[in-house]
Amino acid sequence: MKVKIIGGLDAFEDRINDFIKNKKVIDIKYQDNSEVISALIMYEEDK
Repeated sequence: MKVKIIGGLDAFEDRINDFIKNKKVIDIKYQDNSEVISALIMYEEDK
């Protein structure tokens, strides 16, 4: 299992969707504190 953290407000959904292509996503946790949004993505590489 690997972990990736993505943060920021600009194109947040697009950045997550681009990252998880061709990966087996185990879980995504996110935090929104009105200044910044961040997501922790737990995944495995597709083989």
